[in-house]
Amino acid sequence: MVLIKLMKLILGRYLSDKQNRLLGKITLFLESLDTTQNNSKLTIDIELLTKQIYELESQISKEEKENKLNSILNRINILMSSWSDKLEWEYTNHNLRFGINKLTVFADSIDGESEALYDMGSGENWLACHLFIHLALHQYFIETKRPVPNFIIFDQPTQVHYPSGTKDFDNLKSDDEEADEKMFNFIFEVTKSLAPNLQIIITDHANFNNENFQDALIEVWNDDKKLVPLEWV
Repeated sequence: MVLIKLMKLILGRYLSDKQNRLLGKITLFLESLDTTQNNSKLTIDIELLTKQIYELESQISKEEKENKLNSILNRINILMSSWSDKLEWEYTNHNLRFGINKLTVFADSIDGESEALYDMGSGENWLACHLFIHLALHQYFIETKRPVPNFIIFDQPTQVHYPSGTKDFDNLKSDDEEADEKMFNFIFEVTKSLAPNLQIIITDHANFNNENFQDALIEVWNDDKKLVPLEWV
C-alpha cells in the first residue's frame, strides 16, 4: 500500500510538472506572438495603408459630391440665363448664377463683373431674380423627379408697379403694364412647358385683359367679395 501510494504521488508530480512546463511554453509563445504582432513592421504598414485608403475614399466621396452639386448648379444657371431676356429688367445681357453658399443670385457680365441680388436695387431686378431662381429650381425638381411639392405661390408680383390698393389700372403707365404682361406671359410659358406637373398660384391686384390671363383667372375679390366672406367675420 505504501509503495503504491508513493508511486501515484511521484507520477502525479511528474505529470503536473510536464503540464506546467507545457503551459509555460504555450504562454511564452502567445506572449511573444502578441508582442510581435503589435510591433512588427507588417502591422505598422497595414495600419498606415488602412489610413491612406480611408483618406483616399474620403477625398473621392467629397470630390464626387462637389462634382454632382456643380453639375446641378450649372443646369440651373444655364436655364436662368436662357430666360434673362424674358423680363424687363437691367441685366438682360448677363449670365445668371445661383450662389449656393450665400443662397442668392448673381448676374455676371461679359467683362467679368459680378453683381449679387442684394446689390442690384430696383424692385424689377429683385422680382426677376426671384422668379428665375424659383422657376429654375422647380423645373429641375420636376425633370429629375425629386420629392418636392410641384406648386409655387406668388403674392402680388406686380406690386413693383402697382402699389397695394390700386384700382384704376387704366391710368397706369403703358410701359409698366407691358412689363407685367410680359412677366405673366413668361410664367404661363414655363407652366405650360411643365404641364401638368407644375401649378403656380398668384394673388394680385392687377387684372389684365388678355386671353391667357383671363383663362387663368379663378376668382376676383373686390368691394364686398372677399377671400374670407364677410358673413364669416
